[in-house]
Amino acid sequence: MRKLNSNVYLTVFQRLERMADGIARHFTEPQFPATLAEPVRRQIQTDLNQARDAYEQKQRDADLAYDQYAAVLTQAKTQLAKDDSTLRGFYGKDNPVIADFGTTVINNKGGRKARTPED
Repeated sequence: MRKLNSNVYLTVFQRLERMADGIARHFTEPQFPATLAEPVRRQIQTDLNQARDAYEQKQRDADLAYDQYAAVLTQAKTQLAKDDSTLRGFYGKDNPVIADFGTTVINNKGGRKARTPED
């Protein structure tokens, strides 16, 4: 995730403001460069601000979507833990049948037995 750099934004935004103000103050001078137009700088400033606002809104939306995802993931993990417990209670914790459900088989010595192709 990319974070916006507020210092860079503020610097550029303020420079655009000063540039537009300077152009407005001096555009009537003889041979003033035609490429320097105040409305263009003001529009760039507006576009920059709108783009930043849009990015921040999308970031908030993404954060909310992640929170929803994390909640569903937690719910799924909790349900699977309950299912594992139910299967171990039904079949026994060391019964290889529970491996068919993706549940880890726990041998009598307290260790875990990985499922092998022969199981």
